[in-house]
Amino acid sequence: MNTETRNALRTVARAAINDYKAARAANPEMHRDIISRRVILSHLKKLEPLGITVSQLNWQIGVLTGVLTER
Repeated sequence: MNTETRNALRTVARAAINDYKAARAANPEMHRDIISRRVILSHLKKLEPLGITVSQLNWQIGVLTGVLTER
């Protein structure tokens, strides 16, 4: 993965995190899996032309939130 693709992935992952937080605040009783799936799939459409998969986006979100560590 080249630098431009990696930067695009990080930018979209940050936007997905912010959208998730906003959606969660707007609908606190809605199950978080439903919210996160909608947000991730909507942001994945931006990355599909670059060949990014849903697992790569999920991993990057985990790294940015501190749940996963980058090697």
